[in-house]
Amino acid sequence: MKILLADSDRDMLGSYKKILEYSFGEVVTAFDGAQAVMQLAKHKFDIVILNMSLPRVDGSQIVKMLNEDGIPVIVLLNNDVTSGVLLSDILANSYMKLPFYPDELKEKIKEIIEKKHSKEKLCFFDIEIIISKFKSTDGIRFTNEEINILKTLSAGKTFEAGKVSSYINSLNNKFVRQKKSCRIKYVISEGYRLVNENE
Repeated sequence: MKILLADSDRDMLGSYKKILEYSFGEVVTAFDGAQAVMQLAKHKFDIVILNMSLPRVDGSQIVKMLNEDGIPVIVLLNNDVTSGVLLSDILANSYMKLPFYPDELKEKIKEIIEKKHSKEKLCFFDIEIIISKFKSTDGIRFTNEEINILKTLSAGKTFEAGKVSSYINSLNNKFVRQKKSCRIKYVISEGYRLVNENE
């Protein structure tokens, strides 16, 4: 596996390069947006880990390029991800708030690569999601976390929102914008459940 790790913190680049190489293979680093773009032109990567606040080239431009090329990307943020970010037309496969533990990043990489190679489709109500493309058949993009939520709920299970409330809000907004019948609603004493609003 070949990974591109792009961050302006050179100490972080050095330490995480060693950690990720031990678990996954080759890791190429970039300390600004221009260098990240140059590395993307030179190499074929299996996954990109990118700090959205890179200097010289705006991170959203790089994410857009990766979306178009079908290369999975984990975006590193200084703050919690918001539903506004999750509703953007330019959407990463996953977002992680800095700082985090190395094992958290390694698990995220494994999850995304596993989905990227999946032949599974997630079907519920009037939505069909192609897991490997992180999008529905009618073009709605979903993050790794949103797909995990939908897999849980479509299996008839419920859960407490906790730190995923922004993902639930973004999912409901996507359903409304695409005129879908499903919604994620809170059921007292049970937790969040996937429901059909037409019933």
